[in-house]
Amino acid sequence: MKYYLAMEIGNRHRRSKESGANLALGWRQPKFPSDPAIWGVEDGLTVGIPPTPGPKGLLRIYAPYLGQGPERMVNFIAIEPVVKGRRGFSELENRELWSAHSRKDAETPTEKLVAGTIHRGTLSVFLGCQTFENGAKVIVEARFRRNRPHEVALRTYLAPGSAPVDQVILTATMGNYGRLRRLLLKERVVEARDLWPEFKPNGWGFAPHRTFPSSELVKRGRDVEFSAETDEADLTKAEYAPGTFPGWFYEGKPARHIWRARNVPGLIGRVNARKTYWASSSPIPGGISFENLELDAPFRDGQEWIFAIEPAERRC
Repeated sequence: MKYYLAMEIGNRHRRSKESGANLALGWRQPKFPSDPAIWGVEDGLTVGIPPTPGPKGLLRIYAPYLGQGPERMVNFIAIEPVVKGRRGFSELENRELWSAHSRKDAETPTEKLVAGTIHRGTLSVFLGCQTFENGAKVIVEARFRRNRPHEVALRTYLAPGSAPVDQVILTATMGNYGRLRRLLLKERVVEARDLWPEFKPNGWGFAPHRTFPSSELVKRGRDVEFSAETDEADLTKAEYAPGTFPGWFYEGKPARHIWRARNVPGLIGRVNARKTYWASSSPIPGGISFENLELDAPFRDGQEWIFAIEPAERRC
């Protein structure tokens, strides 16, 4: 009996070690100072922060499974807290971002990269953000699950000393790259050209926002989903205007960009659009397309917003 008991204890120990070893595999994370500041599921969706290439103040979203080139960004996510109706902009304010192992550690700016924490098939990293002009101090926790490789769960918190916020909005800001034009709602598909039949941009080149109540959004159990996709079967065959920055030339498969969140009172979906690429006069092939895609709700500490990018073969 003791022999078999000892064998079983040994087997349990071996399985535990093997399980732990497996959890360490398949992650993208910075383990050395020279590694890029990128976290996520290896060959799945990953998230980066500066000093990886790109504008300050933005989370970089990578989806190599679409056939994108190495560290080619498929979207960005901006952090935009609202204080007494005044919206902060992590990109336009050039907010600094840094990484930490815990919410407490994320309160203090640092240039040191952390690998993140792995526990039971989940990789977690906290991202601190420099104080906004409106006084908001925001911390974002990014959580990746190996069994859901095409998504990231982003939880929003306030750091001590923050101004009270109405909302902390996470907005996907680069829908033009994927030329997203079809908004997928519960009972209908909305085309960008139908939302803005007459394009009257503001001074930044954006069409005005359009909003959709949670009752119009796709239901996923207790959650709602707000997503957009392209209307083109092959984005790589576009003809770009002379002088278009090569970074806008799409690579790989088309995709659906998706936000999911708990359906809470006051939640809405919001989207705007452009006819030209950001910071340029180069027209977007095929015309107007969505730029910012977001879910908004009154703030509560620890809110979770799931952002996913799924391959979407266009149904012609």
